[in-house]
Amino acid sequence: MPKSMFDLDDDLIETNKKDYLDLLKKARALCIRGQYDRALEIYNQILDEDYENEDALIGILRVHSEDFQIFDSKEINNDIHAIEKMCPDTSNEEYLDYLSRRKKNVKTEDPKKGTDSKEKSKTSNKKTDITSKVKPYEREGQYIYFGRFPYTKYEDSTIVWKIIKEEKDKALILAVEHSMGYLDDCMRRFDIKSNRYDKSFIRSFLNEEFYNKAFNEEEKEIIIETIIDNSIASTGYDSFDYDYKCVNTKDKLFLPSYKEIESMLDYGDIDDEDFKSNFYWWLRTPDESFEDLVSCINDLGEYGTIDIDDLGVAVRPACWIKL
Repeated sequence: MPKSMFDLDDDLIETNKKDYLDLLKKARALCIRGQYDRALEIYNQILDEDYENEDALIGILRVHSEDFQIFDSKEINNDIHAIEKMCPDTSNEEYLDYLSRRKKNVKTEDPKKGTDSKEKSKTSNKKTDITSKVKPYEREGQYIYFGRFPYTKYEDSTIVWKIIKEEKDKALILAVEHSMGYLDDCMRRFDIKSNRYDKSFIRSFLNEEFYNKAFNEEEKEIIIETIIDNSIASTGYDSFDYDYKCVNTKDKLFLPSYKEIESMLDYGDIDDEDFKSNFYWWLRTPDESFEDLVSCINDLGEYGTIDIDDLGVAVRPACWIKL
């Protein structure tokens, strides 16, 4: 088993600026799971190296406000004062939105002086009831935190997705990891008979078992059932050495195709590093010559093919969601 992504050992203490993005992503996932003490440890670690780091300063406010839902405490006042001092021109949308909501929920004094306990709003230290407005996912840049990874010993392990394509009010996302480790906890064979994705075991597994275990009813409501292109054009090949019969499917979750992987590498800030891992993972594209081989991405992020019944290949689903 790979070491948990949240093990804070000596090599992380020796962090530098190029590591901050990864650490911030880990701290954000911990906040989503309510593990604020561990998230605070990461934010303070970053500030030990870079005391003006805006994301870490705002991260500490996130911890003390329990993900921007508590509006008044001594720690919150001090956090806001520190951000105003160190980052007076910040354009962080979550922080500015929090300040706007805070004005409506609590009467504030000068953050340097704190707030007199007698003048605190009745909503102080209480979470605001905004359930009807809250979406069943968290977003940070090009990453979405959504659903739970059901194939790990850690309970409520949030799945981290990368936005592959964004169109108005929807996005195509690909699972990258879960908040307590890698996705190699879920390895399944593609099928035992052929490399036809429309008839495959892996397709049924994703849209039945995985779908029902990973998402609650509210989360399921934003997953868009989509027509999946399984044409020859989607494979990247011009022709096949056998009779290619795979038809288009209508799915909630699906494996990426070869052509989709190509477009992922060309989109926005998608980095090859997002495709590297310590394991192989399935694509839905069949091999052009052999019906018992199907495409995959290896542990170096390279394209290849592998036997359909190999049990050592991980599942990294993709899906379209409403934003």
